[in-house]
Amino acid sequence: MIIVRSRGQRGSARTKGIESHHAFSPNRILGSVNPLRSLQSFIVLLWLTASCQAQSAAQNSSSTNIFAPSSTPADSIYKLSLLVLAVTGTIFVVVLSLLVYAAVKFKRKSGDDREPPQIYGSDQLELAWTVLPVLIVMVLCS
Repeated sequence: MIIVRSRGQRGSARTKGIESHHAFSPNRILGSVNPLRSLQSFIVLLWLTASCQAQSAAQNSSSTNIFAPSSTPADSIYKLSLLVLAVTGTIFVVVLSLLVYAAVKFKRKSGDDREPPQIYGSDQLELAWTVLPVLIVMVLCS
């Protein structure tokens, strides 16, 4: 909690920000969240969802299924869908891995209320995240 005192007013104080013991503060609601435990829970939930989808697809074999092509155009669509799935799946895994790594590595230490150094701009990084999506779109559209 930050206390701001006006000049010349002894004893009176305005509070700014959220108190740490407030009923709706994230620390009070979530407690300490273990990132590894959260990732494990997410993977289990993803696996359960995928297995339920696979089971319902197996029961509905008469419905249209992109993964069982029956004609010539359907075969090329199937191959393209697998390419898109592989590219987007790879991007998802890379981004999720970087996100979990950054969350664990740069987690705020207890008792450390300092503002981290602010670094602005990286020409190489900005060029990379501009050119790379363009190349991915060009591969998907060709």
